[in-house]
Amino acid sequence: MRLTFTALLSVFTFLTSFANAPATSTFQFVANAGQWPSQVQFATAVPGGHLFLENNQFTYNLQALPAEYNHSASSAAKAIQGHAFRMQLVGAQLKPRTLGQERQSTYHNYFLGSDPKKWASKVPLFAVVRYEQVYAGVDMVWHSVDGHLKYDYEVAAGADPGQIRMRYEGLDKMELHDGQLRLHTQLGVQAEQAPIAYQVLANGQRRPVACRFRLYDNEVRFELTGKYDTKLPLIIDPALVFSTYTTNSTFLSANSAAGDEYGNMYTAGYTQDSTYPVTIGAYQSHQRGQNLGISKLDPTGRTVLFATYLGGNSAEYPLDMTITAKNELIVLALSGSTNYPVTATTYDNTFNGGQDYVISRLSADGASLLASTYLGGSGFEAGSLSSRPATVTSTPTGGVLIGGNTNSTNFPVRNAVQSTLRSIGTSGFQSGNDGFVTSLNEALSTLQWSTYLGGTAEDQVHDIKVAPDGSIYVCGQTASADFPVGSTGLNRTFRGGQLDGFLLHLSAAGNNLLGGTFLGTTGTDLARFIDFDSDGQVLVAGGTAGSYPVTDGAFTLQTPNTEKVFIHCFNPALTSTIFSTQITAAISGSIVSSTLITAFNLDACNRIYFCAYGSTNSSPVTSDAFSTAQRSIYLAVLSPGARRLEYGTYFGGPANGGTHLHAAASNEITKQGVLYHIECTTTTSFTTTPGTYAPTKTVGTNSGAAFKFNMLPAGASLPTLTAALPPVPVGCAPYTVQFSNAGSGAETYEWDFGDGSPLETSATPAHRFERPGTYQVRLTVTRTGGCGPQRLTTTTTVGVTNQAAPLVSAVAAVPAGCAPYTVQFQNTSTSTGPVRYEWNFGDGSMEIGIAPQHRFTVPGRYVVRLTAEQASPCGTQRSVSETVVVVDPPAPALVANFQAPTAVCVTTPVEFVSTGVGAMRYQWNFGDGTPLETSEKPLHRFPRAGTYQVQLTVSLTNVCGNKQETIRRSIVVQDPPTLVERIDSLDCRAQLTLDAGITSNKYEWSTGETTRSIIVKKAGTYRVNVTTNAPCPTTVAFTIQPAGERNIFNIITPNGDRRNDTFVLPSELGVPELRIFNRWGQEVYQSAAYRNEWQAEGQPAGVYYYQVRQPQCALTLKGWVEVIR
Repeated sequence: MRLTFTALLSVFTFLTSFANAPATSTFQFVANAGQWPSQVQFATAVPGGHLFLENNQFTYNLQALPAEYNHSASSAAKAIQGHAFRMQLVGAQLKPRTLGQERQSTYHNYFLGSDPKKWASKVPLFAVVRYEQVYAGVDMVWHSVDGHLKYDYEVAAGADPGQIRMRYEGLDKMELHDGQLRLHTQLGVQAEQAPIAYQVLANGQRRPVACRFRLYDNEVRFELTGKYDTKLPLIIDPALVFSTYTTNSTFLSANSAAGDEYGNMYTAGYTQDSTYPVTIGAYQSHQRGQNLGISKLDPTGRTVLFATYLGGNSAEYPLDMTITAKNELIVLALSGSTNYPVTATTYDNTFNGGQDYVISRLSADGASLLASTYLGGSGFEAGSLSSRPATVTSTPTGGVLIGGNTNSTNFPVRNAVQSTLRSIGTSGFQSGNDGFVTSLNEALSTLQWSTYLGGTAEDQVHDIKVAPDGSIYVCGQTASADFPVGSTGLNRTFRGGQLDGFLLHLSAAGNNLLGGTFLGTTGTDLARFIDFDSDGQVLVAGGTAGSYPVTDGAFTLQTPNTEKVFIHCFNPALTSTIFSTQITAAISGSIVSSTLITAFNLDACNRIYFCAYGSTNSSPVTSDAFSTAQRSIYLAVLSPGARRLEYGTYFGGPANGGTHLHAAASNEITKQGVLYHIECTTTTSFTTTPGTYAPTKTVGTNSGAAFKFNMLPAGASLPTLTAALPPVPVGCAPYTVQFSNAGSGAETYEWDFGDGSPLETSATPAHRFERPGTYQVRLTVTRTGGCGPQRLTTTTTVGVTNQAAPLVSAVAAVPAGCAPYTVQFQNTSTSTGPVRYEWNFGDGSMEIGIAPQHRFTVPGRYVVRLTAEQASPCGTQRSVSETVVVVDPPAPALVANFQAPTAVCVTTPVEFVSTGVGAMRYQWNFGDGTPLETSEKPLHRFPRAGTYQVQLTVSLTNVCGNKQETIRRSIVVQDPPTLVERIDSLDCRAQLTLDAGITSNKYEWSTGETTRSIIVKKAGTYRVNVTTNAPCPTTVAFTIQPAGERNIFNIITPNGDRRNDTFVLPSELGVPELRIFNRWGQEVYQSAAYRNEWQAEGQPAGVYYYQVRQPQCALTLKGWVEVIR
């Protein structure tokens, strides 16, 4: 026995990390070839969802998908919880140059939805994505190390790391914890490990630089707390950790495996879709669906050659695969999608309702959807995901046979053995089913024949095989006692129990039931697989919970309370038993959730091989077993005629430790005894081989454990005659092909090149095809002796083409524009067939595409180069064209503004100053009827008081256009206040204090002084201007008279009324001397210290004369005073 490989496809998804060992990267980046919105550059799968790398932002879309799916894949959309968030590089280039690096050997193909324009083939994957000059002197690099997704910033010598700013949107919370940046969503927490910064010295050593995150609201920056050499580059290196997401993988379920004649392995599973989020933040939406994920591994399991994704707007689940003689892959699946990808000439291009089957034919490289169709009626076909087997097989003539179950009353039938649905089960998804068999042509465009097969209870078809004579054998399970088995057969009545198996023989045209038999016991029984021995006898294998008949001499092992694999060999007419046996494989009850057996076949020497779920430790093993301890899978090889056990072993995951039992499990054992198997498991301890694509599993959710096991017993041999032709690439006429024969053991060779030339008989001929066309080359090999075939035929296709028409690259002229200038380029190239267009925009950025749009941000003259390249079998054509894009400087920013007081005093000169930006011309309108001004800083006097609307209009002229801006403001013009006059005089003191009497912070005296009060010693007129908040200053005038110039009141009326009774002198004279004389000169009063007390006592009315003398200031005043009585 030899285990070729085991690999765990734990991230089997639209972005599965497929690569060529040993350069496999945990996270790989798939280029956007139109399968996502145009802003996406690359994408990668992350635990629980996907990460989309855009121009200067990065969007995560996470979805809460359960670890297992067990519901219907109906067309009704299902609500899911999701959370999307985004990291944006603040201040970065809007569209930095983005490069995929370390291209992987694998590629992806996307056939999602019914619009072929959105399909993409041979999409490359990269281990590294580099953003060049995302900031000045800073590159950003996405990659993975030790299973962690990482982004690094490479800061060039002299560049500023402080430019790096990351803004997060859509999170529930963001925090720093123990140096980590923790990003909280509705579905869990993503952590970015504390950043590491370092510089690489000349000797290659790393010198660490202390670095940490700093959080500013929703913006994250790096703080370098350690010293570093700015003359050396700097690397800042955080890592992302996805720790607590609900779903740790985008893989949901694995079900089918097959192998081709070259030893390559195909696997098919059910994967999470790759939807770009519509909104940021937590959301609930209706998912587009889960897609089919198909991968092809090389014979060693080290390289995934490609991954192809098929699906629509609901869910698809793979049920079976087969590989045709042309090495094309046919996939059978169930679908609830209304837009599953179908081809133009398909038999049925519309969804029929409920749930349909879909059949798709893929080219050998997975890159072309050659044919694809729906098959179904208005009810439900198939079961809930993996609950019911179905089968697809390719006929020797290239046709396609499909078998399964349906409860549609209008399922398509033609030339039918049974034209109507007979099941009378209750209506609904899981009941009322008959089996069916349908035949389509190779192009899946024509229904050749189709028939129901069933009774009044539940029935299913599990397998179909074409006999050497072209007739057809069908097996399955039935609960119908009236299931039609025809008029001839070994057991024509229901055997009892909940279920029986059945085996039917149909004519090649499908319209005649040639015979049939029930298979079973009084327990539950079902038939799962069919094969033929070299004599044309029919073998059927299935599961039984009863005691299946064992013929004399057959090897058997029956353990009580277990369920068994049965093998029954019939004559072609199904009327007699050649041999039968049963072998314990599972604990009681397993057959309820699975068909027990997962693969079955005979080799060329009639050894019998089978594989089954191993849920008991009592299955027979041989001394050379790979494992005698119970594991999840049991493998066995019986000698021809089932006489003895030649090999028995356990394999797979731990016993009862995470393997999911799939009733629809479909795997393959080849005629060379090689098992291709995939197991749906949650265990992390599945037996694997080193060096394979994915030898370890680190998460506890579903994974596909794919393995290839050579079951040929030790010392056994197989016939050496094999026939195989490697594919021949398309060539250019005249095309000479050196054929190589990949087969072995032949004694004679016969080559038919399909172009009418004579047959060739050499082993490896060279042949020249003169004319273009598609040629079917047939090789027939023969030998004599030994077991197995004595004659084999194989074919390959040779495509011959003409030289393609000349490729001429051309791009339409682009008019000049102003920066920033967005140009939609027009590609006017002429070509036939697919062409790769590469654009170099002359500003350091490049793009692949037919007619891109590009934004030029800096003025200049750019030579844009378009390189068109077309690869063909006749060689590669390359054509280059150029156009010039002139980007003029943008018109400067123009802002109108001016500076001026809001209120002024009439006739006061006011300076107006333009304070805007970019003006070349000025026009001032002061609103007072005066002429317009055109200077930048005019001086203006308003002639009258009032409120004026001052308008400034500024303008500029540029090659990118004219601009004009206007601003208006109100100016209040006031008259000055009334002059305040005050009169005062000097007293006998030598000075006088003058006070403005108004509080202010600015005083301007006519003497030049600036204080509120001043001291004067001379008579005269003094003025002070007092500036307040009012537009006009207040002026106070002081008139100061000499001390002798006094106004003395010279009439008194001494009548005792206390009013003007005495002669009063001004107070500033102090206490002077006073003498009073009558008109005859006679002194009538005298006082040396007069205090205003003279009342003309004893004197008559009349006029008197006074003399006032103030000795202190040598002042003498004379005058008259009249006394009135």
